[in-house]
Amino acid sequence: MATDLKGKVAVVTGATRGIGYAIANRLLDEGSRVVICGRDEKRLEKATRQLEKNFPGRCRGVVANVSRYEDC
Repeated sequence: MATDLKGKVAVVTGATRGIGYAIANRLLDEGSRVVICGRDEKRLEKATRQLEKNFPGRCRGVVANVSRYEDC
């Protein structure tokens, strides 16, 4: 991917598994910082730990259901 994402911050919803997780991983690989969110706290913690292992200090997790106004 020919992008310059260093110093950028991305928010990825539904990033605890599947396509969302892969997108978060790729954004980190391209140099950005990433905030991931998901509804399940345990899955979110696991995904955040996995991403942080490869990209220390560049990923944060937030428990949120983006279909709920209060969580947004």
